Amino acid sequence: MQAGVPCWLGTMPELGIASAQGLHLGTLENFIWPTDVEASARWFADDIIDPLITVNRQGWIHLPEGPGMGYRVDREKLQKYSTDTMVFDL
Repeated sequence: MQAGVPCWLGTMPELGIASAQGLHLGTLENFIWPTDVEASARWFADDIIDPLITVNRQGWIHLPEGPGMGYRVDREKLQKYSTDTMVFDL
């Protein structure tokens, strides 16, 4: 940001957990062009985050209030859509 380089943020059709990261990055001062972060429903029938990312009629995505990013992983959906799991002992 100190160099003053204007930025744009693009995403691919990733799940909301990655898009939420991009949304927050896109709020930084040098991100002066609109991003192409999409609503959860744009690419998927469902998503594993709560709340889902939505775009209002004016084309804005409002970030949820709350600690952290304001989004959380919905553990029930994560389990529902998982095909395999692995536990690592540290």
